[in-house]
Amino acid sequence: MQQAFARAFADDDQVVVPAIVPERSSATILTSTWVDGDGFEKFRAGASPNDRDRAAATMMRFSYRSLFNFAAIQADPHPGNFIFLPDGRVAFLDFGCVRTFELGLLEHIRDLARSVRDRDRRAFRKAAIDLGVVGRPAHFDFDHFFKVMEHLHRPLIAEHFRFTNEFVREGYAYNGPASPNARTLSIPPPYVWVMRLQWGLTSILAKLGAEGSFTGLLDELLSHSVEPLPVLET
Repeated sequence: MQQAFARAFADDDQVVVPAIVPERSSATILTSTWVDGDGFEKFRAGASPNDRDRAAATMMRFSYRSLFNFAAIQADPHPGNFIFLPDGRVAFLDFGCVRTFELGLLEHIRDLARSVRDRDRRAFRKAAIDLGVVGRPAHFDFDHFFKVMEHLHRPLIAEHFRFTNEFVREGYAYNGPASPNARTLSIPPPYVWVMRLQWGLTSILAKLGAEGSFTGLLDELLSHSVEPLPVLET
């Protein structure tokens, strides 16, 4: 998986996926090339706002390009899996928790994001049902679920967005026990990993206090077709 992600992102000069050292790896040992840079806490404490924003843009692009274009995600976005290099690049570590998606399911995920971006309620309703999150349509509050998804995708559709802890708390409130869909929402198992990625990434970028404009990113990714991650033979 690490080799596959390295190949997929070879054209991105801001993303570093450490190379594997085959002669020092085996069935139970994985050896990567060394990456010299700052861990999350040191970077957060010492980086300028511009450096944090630049890193956030790279992290957003890596995560959502993986999902929308390669049908695969590194599904463990926590601070220990990032190294911030002095030249502004970001290294992504630990590909032991990767989730790949069937193309049919991914198209529903893309349709959902597209309908939220376009504020197309009819397309949103269809995408939600097709995705499989609507347990009982007659008892499902589609308006509330649109608010949930609009909130979740706001970093990608707002003209300018700043990640904050308040934004993360708002997301938890939307999905708490008071939600009108608490008893009718049905989460397909693969989609759990997408939410893990999205909420985890949002929480990390809130700790950085990063901001930027990502609408162009979403438009670009949704305009390209899906090319499943080129997993290599071992």
